[in-house]
Amino acid sequence: MDEMLVDVDTWHPDTRRMLDRAIRFPLDSDLEEISDAAASEIFAMVARREYTPLTRR
Repeated sequence: MDEMLVDVDTWHPDTRRMLDRAIRFPLDSDLEEISDAAASEIFAMVARREYTPLTRR
């Protein structure tokens, strides 16, 4: 099951399948496009399981 970062260092299961819905129906979601560099930064943060503010671009 997917997990969501709901607060700084607080992860919860995505029981309502919000992430799946956002990926399958991107025009209906409030997600916005980000650069490849910002995406890499987010993936690294998720892998470490810790939140750090994104670098300003």
